Amino acid sequence: MNQNKGKRRTKGIMGMILSLILAFTMLPMSAFAAGNNGTVSVSNIETGATVKAYQIITQDSDGNWVNVEGVNIDDPKAPTASEITAIATQADSLGDGIILKEGDITSTEDGVSFATYSESGLSAGMYLVLVEKANNVYVYNPVIVSVNYDYEGENVELKGDTVDASGSFTIGENTAYAKRSKPSLNKEITGKEANENVSGDATNSGDTHKVGDSVSFKIETTIPAYSDAYTNATFVISDTVSDGLDAPKNIVVKEGNATLDASNYTLEQNGRTFTITFKKDYLLSGFAKNITVTYDSEINSNATSGFDANTNTATIEYSNSPDSTTSKEEKTYHYTFDIDGNVFGTMTGREIVKVGVDEASGDLITKETASSTSSPLEGAEFQLLASDKETVVKETSSSSEGLLTFRGLDAGTYYLKETKAPTGYSTNSTLIPVEISATLNADGTLASYSVTINGENTTTYTWQNDGETPTVDKTGDTSLFNNYKAGLLPSTGGNGIYFYIFVGILLMGIAITVYVVNRRKEAKKMI
Repeated sequence: MNQNKGKRRTKGIMGMILSLILAFTMLPMSAFAAGNNGTVSVSNIETGATVKAYQIITQDSDGNWVNVEGVNIDDPKAPTASEITAIATQADSLGDGIILKEGDITSTEDGVSFATYSESGLSAGMYLVLVEKANNVYVYNPVIVSVNYDYEGENVELKGDTVDASGSFTIGENTAYAKRSKPSLNKEITGKEANENVSGDATNSGDTHKVGDSVSFKIETTIPAYSDAYTNATFVISDTVSDGLDAPKNIVVKEGNATLDASNYTLEQNGRTFTITFKKDYLLSGFAKNITVTYDSEINSNATSGFDANTNTATIEYSNSPDSTTSKEEKTYHYTFDIDGNVFGTMTGREIVKVGVDEASGDLITKETASSTSSPLEGAEFQLLASDKETVVKETSSSSEGLLTFRGLDAGTYYLKETKAPTGYSTNSTLIPVEISATLNADGTLASYSVTINGENTTTYTWQNDGETPTVDKTGDTSLFNNYKAGLLPSTGGNGIYFYIFVGILLMGIAITVYVVNRRKEAKKMI
């Protein structure tokens, strides 16, 4: 009779959970047995994971629940969370563990496949289950599950109890629940107004700017709810901007909508890199945390142009198991543009060239008569005006090749104005519209951009990344900005201005002759 009572007391002994606080998406774990052959199954674990079960409680020859060698639990029927945590951090001392075999894929979420892992032939007792590696996507907290005796008349079976790892320990139908966490990283550019000259499917990962523009950023991430088993819990956010952006400033760290107390993390800044390291006590404080980091930077004179992106790289490094870490990275891309300047690497654009008249004919040089070296004019001074035709954006002088180089421009509409002509030439007072347009890819990178001079001559550059070495394709012709010789009118043909001089002198001679004849007739009438 006492023996039956003792047997009844063993019925319903359940597995305990390693930690009271786990992360946020639940995955079921079940342990069940038939006869004296127990089976442990773990479902909804990522494919490619290493899942191990370590027996920590067994049964002695008298039917009592006892610790296995190397385990220290005061009451084997009711281990505490701290005791289980201590065991999990020293699981290697329990041997190699029982590797659960991966089964068929049961579901897919966010591009990640999940499967059931199981192993049979297990004896009655309590098992600590650890997910040691899960493709570096999810974080798993350890759990425990029991294989217990169940009495149905004269039949004795091994049967698993139910543990709800969300916080309440309940007995159910052969299922134990363990949450999984997926640390996230989202990096965005914020606060930039839409630019009508920028098109494409770009997200907040790419933009265009001029030198001197301020850029605002936001990093969003989720810190998983680490259990106490993560004695060396790590979660670090770092951010590095390239030379074309100034060192980040105005750094603010928030949890949810509230600014996070600086006692929960350390902030270190080294030039263009800052690092936020969260403290262990904060990481183990019992819940998942949504973190936002905001800051500003500025496009500076070191900014690269064309397809040479100025980048900003955010990284999180985090514990993905009690004894290992992994990382994630996201970039944003920031572009400026040149006229007659850098396109990519060694490729330089020639969108507009300053030229004069053909010395032999006296005619203006046109696209039909020009070559890349035809009569460039050096030393002409120009202003690039904003779309209001008044605000000076940049100033430059034509080079020995006649190039009018303006650097570090945003996409947009501008006007070119000559303020001083080269010696011997007249200033061309015509305002020439210049338009820079860009197309961004969905990931924020630059797909193509074009420079249109005077509304008709467009040079387009397109990024080609379908080979081993990226290249840039160019279409369109160079536009010419002409100047006349000082004191001369425009020419229209081979004789140039001399034809007009001859016609003018002839007309003046006729006029004088008519005037003299008329004067003589008037004089005769008066006699």
